[in-house]
Amino acid sequence: MPYRKHLVFDSVVLSNFALAGELRLLLRLYVGRGLITTEVLDEIGHGVAVGYGELRAVLTAVRKGELRPASLTSRERVQFQNFLQTLSAGEASCLAVAIGKARVVATDDRAARTLCADLGISVTGTLGILLAARQCGALSEHEADRILAVMIERGFYSPIRSLRDIT
Repeated sequence: MPYRKHLVFDSVVLSNFALAGELRLLLRLYVGRGLITTEVLDEIGHGVAVGYGELRAVLTAVRKGELRPASLTSRERVQFQNFLQTLSAGEASCLAVAIGKARVVATDDRAARTLCADLGISVTGTLGILLAARQCGALSEHEADRILAVMIERGFYSPIRSLRDIT
């Protein structure tokens, strides 16, 4: 199974899977290890409010305990404030929760990924999760590429059109 560590999901990665109708895949892959910060939860709630009804699946997953809420500690809140200089609240909260706890940040945000690399925080994103799902046998190559195509159709900017292009 991909990533034995806890993953802290940002709103973009969650949105990509939810908007493609594939949040269940994400939850199955990371059962018991998926975390969502209150800041990311707020971003998802805003997305629902402005018309992205598919994001309700994320709220339902939190309510059912399939995604665990992660609130910032006072120490993490200081890190969060520092990260806000270059990141949105969602990404800043993910990094603050992950730092020093051997957690993986799931984000597609370039600035957040760069900061993760600088700080030694493990990072993955939408493509990495699809690739991991394929590598562990949860998806066939065809299924992974079909999901990627739906994500692109729903607004995901992807530098590739097939996971074959990165393996």
